[in-house]
Amino acid sequence: MKRFKNILFYAGTEKNASAMSRACELAIENDATLTLMDVVGPVPKGLGIHIDIGDPKTMEAGFVKEHRRALLEMASEYSDTGLSLDVVVAFGNPGYEIVRQVLRGKHDLVVKTADEFAGMGRSFGTITRSMLRTCPCPVWLLKPEVDGQFDCVLAAVDVASEDEEHIEFNQKIVKLAHAVARREEATLHLVSAWDLRLHSSAREKMNEAELGAALARLESHV
Repeated sequence: MKRFKNILFYAGTEKNASAMSRACELAIENDATLTLMDVVGPVPKGLGIHIDIGDPKTMEAGFVKEHRRALLEMASEYSDTGLSLDVVVAFGNPGYEIVRQVLRGKHDLVVKTADEFAGMGRSFGTITRSMLRTCPCPVWLLKPEVDGQFDCVLAAVDVASEDEEHIEFNQKIVKLAHAVARREEATLHLVSAWDLRLHSSAREKMNEAELGAALARLESHV
């Protein structure tokens, strides 16, 4: 699957040994550059008032240095692979800074451990949801407890789209999903959802046979 040349791996604070290993394997297979990234959040302004911690700016610089050292230690574990590795530590909001690094570094894939479940029925945390909305390149999220190959790959496309931009995007999704499925020796499933609530008047006029025929026509385009 030689589709990526400049991969960004967000280390963060999650358990990510499995995700790191998969990012390195992917970079090696693609002859790609791999950048390890972490983001340091700001020190609360009122913290220094209650605790003798020194100047917040000095602390922030120390945190950046510490995180950079941790990334370099991670990178050193793969020094004998011949992989081209770089490290980046940013300061600010993780979701925003990851996207900035993608644009600045011209990365074509982000690999990241999925955030812990956020509660309230949400599957992803704040960082992941922010990235999925704004990241200009594909994002590969990996559960920290899942290791080894995937058995099944699911690609979601919108077959009802008729404009060229969405058709091209659908094709990219299918090609990428097919490449992942081949790499993992997995089964590939394609899915498309048709919301009948948007066509309530038409739905009222259709019997089950007509509805089945309409769905069959949509499936033929997937």
